[in-house]
Amino acid sequence: MVNRQLFTMKFKSTRLKKYKYDIHIDYQEALDNNEIIALADSQILRTIRDVIADKGGDSSRILDRELLEEFYYEINAIRRKKRNNTEDTLNNVIKIKEIKDKIINMCFVPEYITIVIEDISHYDYLYKNGLMLNGVVYYRLSVSAGQGRVSTVVFCSSDILETVNVILDNGRNKEKVFSPSKFNAYKGTYSSATKPVSTPRFCVVPDFESPTIFDVNWVTETEGELDDEIKPKTITKNFNRWDGMGIISPTFAKQWADELDLDYVPAEFCTRQSFLKGMFCVFDFHEFCKVKNNGNYITKSVYKDKEGNDIEIDLRDYDMIVTEGQFKLWDSFNSLEQYKENCETNKLKWGVALYTDKELKNNLKYNYQFLQSLNIKSEDVPKLCEEFINWIQGVNTDDVWYSILFLMGVNVTETSIVNYLRDSKNYWVKSLIVNHDLINDKYVKQKIYNLIKTKIDKGCMGSIILTGNNQTLVSDPYAMMEYVCGKEVKGLLGERKYYSNYWNEKGVTEILGTRPPLTYRSECLKMELENTEEQRYWYKHMYGGIILNVHGYETDNFAGSDKLNVTFI
Repeated sequence: MVNRQLFTMKFKSTRLKKYKYDIHIDYQEALDNNEIIALADSQILRTIRDVIADKGGDSSRILDRELLEEFYYEINAIRRKKRNNTEDTLNNVIKIKEIKDKIINMCFVPEYITIVIEDISHYDYLYKNGLMLNGVVYYRLSVSAGQGRVSTVVFCSSDILETVNVILDNGRNKEKVFSPSKFNAYKGTYSSATKPVSTPRFCVVPDFESPTIFDVNWVTETEGELDDEIKPKTITKNFNRWDGMGIISPTFAKQWADELDLDYVPAEFCTRQSFLKGMFCVFDFHEFCKVKNNGNYITKSVYKDKEGNDIEIDLRDYDMIVTEGQFKLWDSFNSLEQYKENCETNKLKWGVALYTDKELKNNLKYNYQFLQSLNIKSEDVPKLCEEFINWIQGVNTDDVWYSILFLMGVNVTETSIVNYLRDSKNYWVKSLIVNHDLINDKYVKQKIYNLIKTKIDKGCMGSIILTGNNQTLVSDPYAMMEYVCGKEVKGLLGERKYYSNYWNEKGVTEILGTRPPLTYRSECLKMELENTEEQRYWYKHMYGGIILNVHGYETDNFAGSDKLNVTFI
């Protein structure tokens, strides 16, 4: 089922100050002012809906996904219906307006607003006094990491704020002391766009850290206008080897894939739950215990019993292994059972934010940031730009198939072409699809050139297309299971060795890894790939993702990354 977006109000703080932080505005006015935004569903929005429903809110506001699809289907049916006269047209307009009003009533969330803070003094006022909107006071609710980067803060209606906060706290021990900024980031993950999935049977295991000695350029900041001092230095640093990463069994990964309406099983899932987030790679940890741990499935949890002893668990009873670093507030709950019960009581659901594409992309856009960090000689530039030039020439009427893919998108299907021919008003594109000879028409050529001119200009500034893609960093799950099972941590990858099914299938043995936004040349890392039979067997579910060894300092090369997307060429 399509996950339609919801609608909320978004204001700039300067506008609010102009009206002394007291405004009256309805949906249509806000829409006319460009103060309505579309948001994907999240746990915060689901919680707000639950609270409103519990308070006996308007039943027409209940988000019924099936009914919502019926509304959209009805609108499309009316638009496709033949109109015989002006009266038919007018009636159709009225019907569509009535249906759209129902959609807005169901999808508009007035209790949740976002404010772009344009001056710190505005934030100080709003934090202390709130915003008066349509006679209701709104107070600060949360700020996610992404929202913080663009100075955006979530505010919630005071009518439900206290109840919402109690639910989102999820029964945590409020006397547990930790950094307010960290708590703000953890709470902010409730705003992540997620698709709800079934609750897994999961356990939490301790993190594993190990030291690595390596050379760095050590920067000492200086005062005034003097340049910072940079000197070579050898340091020893402890690395959390599975920072932000856990494991999901192939069987349960298939269940989630079905719930997400996918016709394949992703290699990795990016997930959210109450104060718990991170990436889970698909790895058969049950088989590992059977084959590599002599059939022993017992391991220790991060939790201890009342006597202070480690609580042992049987991995056969679980679908997922969560690491300590993923469950940010694990020690704010007396036990994992208490946490699970609280999640159920508060209707806090597991959600998937991202997952591996069925087919990984073969091309990516590079930019000057990356290029200026590479040791490129003048004679290398034509070869580096060859792919981009060929693509530009192909799209710019040299090859009609290049042009159609550019106009329609690389994921074009027979269904999308049929829908485009039926509904689109870009008649020149529709004509080109039907009659390829029009690629030589002067008007068509000019239209395509106008569309691609900006890309040509950006290409001159280093934004070019290369063979490569973005993939998820995965720390060797084989090594993780060695640790979980109490064995010596060796892994299947030695120091400075890596594994990638995607590149192995292409016969590539060396790639370049970079993580945006790139800030220093050390963040460009040459990576030598391995491809042994044993690696292919144990990593067979990870058709996507770059698997790192657990011996090096690669996460520092990637700017202190946890397990997330990195660019590889």
